[in-house]
Amino acid sequence: MTATRVRWQSVRVRLAAAMEADRPFYVAVAAVVLASLIYLGASRHLHADQLATTFTAYFQLWLLDNVLVFPLLFLLLAYVRITLRLDERRNLAYRQLFSPGAIARFIAGALMMAAFVPFRTSFNAVKNAIPEAHGFTADKFLADLDQALHFGVAPWEWLYGVARQPWVLRLIEVNYEVIWFVICFGVQYWVAVSPLFDRIRLRYMLCFVLSWVLIGNVAATLVSSAGPIYYGLVTGDFHRFAEVMIFTASSAGQFAATTDFQAYLWYLHANDLPGLGSGISAFPSMHVSIIVMNVLFVCEASRKWILPSLLYIGFVLVSSVYLGWHYAVDGYVAAAMTAAIFFGLKFVMAYKWRLMPAARPEPALTAD
Repeated sequence: MTATRVRWQSVRVRLAAAMEADRPFYVAVAAVVLASLIYLGASRHLHADQLATTFTAYFQLWLLDNVLVFPLLFLLLAYVRITLRLDERRNLAYRQLFSPGAIARFIAGALMMAAFVPFRTSFNAVKNAIPEAHGFTADKFLADLDQALHFGVAPWEWLYGVARQPWVLRLIEVNYEVIWFVICFGVQYWVAVSPLFDRIRLRYMLCFVLSWVLIGNVAATLVSSAGPIYYGLVTGDFHRFAEVMIFTASSAGQFAATTDFQAYLWYLHANDLPGLGSGISAFPSMHVSIIVMNVLFVCEASRKWILPSLLYIGFVLVSSVYLGWHYAVDGYVAAAMTAAIFFGLKFVMAYKWRLMPAARPEPALTAD
């Protein structure tokens, strides 16, 4: 057997082992998709044409992000890290970057990310069905609760009192609408494809799935709300958050302008159209949830990141209120639920299911 054939046989064997280790994740995704379809069918909100449109949109996004952008960024960062940090044994590090194990994990990670295409399609379908089935019934309650929790003053009023400047708005918008996505989904991709995360990958991905389902679908259905920026449209009271709407509209037409995204989402909602990120649901905040989840994993690995990570969580939560996407309580509940999912799943996997596979010796490969 030639060296090339041995190498690719090694890739196949390691890929099969990686897929086997990832199997609980695929089972969880399949269960969520099936449950979502059953729910949509039973509630008469199953629209095959919209599912197909949304699936196509997310598949194209997967091709762009996970076949082009993130792989190139991943390889570039690996090259820079090896070049800058290693004076000796660089050639060995470059070879390890393209070793059979690394290649197998790279392929397995890409397949894992592909599984999120049907997952996100079903998630969006359920999210779109929330206002159809329940309307937006909780906005006044959440707005009143927000004010009561913050000493009788709406949280956005506190924020605008100290930071109502156009440059602050632009900084917050770019972080909230762009940088957050790069961080959260870039980290997700990195965890999926890098052998460095073999010990936490399954728990991370299951935590990701559970957070989106339990927080973004279940809790959002139980407490259906549109958020401050849409408050007037769903309650008829346009005065309460008029100042937020006027201020955020000042950046309309600029890169990552919040008001443009808000108009896009309302247009899809009002015309019953599918699309990337479609669905209006403020409670709880998935922006806060996913960054909290990532921070919990980061801090589990290294305590030196605790303070900057907590500061970034606070920045994201404050941003969601500043831009009118969420009531502050949306972020508080999201953070608490995410922490419960993280620690609950960690406990179950460590002491109950024993899902984390023990290290096994690699199968030997012999030449003909």
